[in-house]
Amino acid sequence: MADVAQRLAEAEAALHLLLLGQSATLVTADGYSTQFKPADEGRLRAYIAELRGAPVQRLRFSTSKGLC
Repeated sequence: MADVAQRLAEAEAALHLLLLGQSATLVTADGYSTQFKPADEGRLRAYIAELRGAPVQRLRFSTSKGLC
């Protein structure tokens, strides 16, 4: 199992690549891989905040088109 510091470093590196324009980046932790795309920047930032121990706020709302 990867320690939190290693996972945090990997996630921050993935965010850096994403912000530099790489179309997708892969983060692997505890044997599971997650691919982040530019549209997933918010999810990646939330994951980094969670690793840092910060409270993560998730907002879901309903529209006429469904859940967002």
